[in-house]
Amino acid sequence: MKKTLAPSLTPQRYAETFAVFVEHSLEYPLMLDKLSSCTNEKLKQGFNILDIGAGTGHMLKEWMRRIDFKPSHYTAFEPNESHLKI
Repeated sequence: MKKTLAPSLTPQRYAETFAVFVEHSLEYPLMLDKLSSCTNEKLKQGFNILDIGAGTGHMLKEWMRRIDFKPSHYTAFEPNESHLKI
């Protein structure tokens, strides 16, 4: 069977596609529920966050809304500038 490679997405197209995934994902709410409950059970006030591939920040904003306390420091790395425009 011959393999055909799909062309890579541009950073802008990746950001657009990811936004559609987030909008229609059934997994995102479940991931946030688990992350929030683990945070409230295991972490304490003043924890630090290192967010690699931070995307648009949607996940972090929703997570911060759901937990009982906040981090003392947050560092994010997002190499795709197109995510910052969404």
